Amino acid sequence: YLYYENPLAAPKPPAGVWDASYAGVYHLGEAVSAGADGGLHLDATGQGRDGTQHGNGPVTGKIGTGQRFGGKGEYIDLAHPEQFALGDAECSISAWINTSSKKSMGIVLKSKALVHEPGDKLFGLNHDADKLGQDQGWVDYLCGTSKVDDGLWHHVVWTQKKNDSGDQERCT
Repeated sequence: YLYYENPLAAPKPPAGVWDASYAGVYHLGEAVSAGADGGLHLDATGQGRDGTQHGNGPVTGKIGTGQRFGGKGEYIDLAHPEQFALGDAECSISAWINTSSKKSMGIVLKSKALVHEPGDKLFGLNHDADKLGQDQGWVDYLCGTSKVDDGLWHHVVWTQKKNDSGDQERCT
């Protein structure tokens, strides 16, 4: 249920909103200093997978405050990355993005060394920089069809499912 302008509606604890099937939920509205390192971005699931700020800073978002990532070295490092099943798993990632940049950029990257390397997972604007894509560690790349580098807000989603036998990944 969602209540608007109801002063009698009590806030729900995170466990009442986000169950254990959510690996992490980040609203990115925390007060952090632009360009700084060390600020916290809280995991709304209450599971303690908070993120640490690296160079990003607050900006007006589509819904409330968001974060601006202006270039290389600006990212959020999430606690307990091993608990995020982005490999051989069914999962979805969604975000609101706004960019007019023609450069390749990651939205979510899971790697060991903060670089695009064999075995990593990358969701973002890459290869065909004006379109959303998903790269599975130099093994396969799936490119979307919609341009997202137009300076407008876009709700982007990556959903990964196994095939009927449960042993293959495919992205939609």
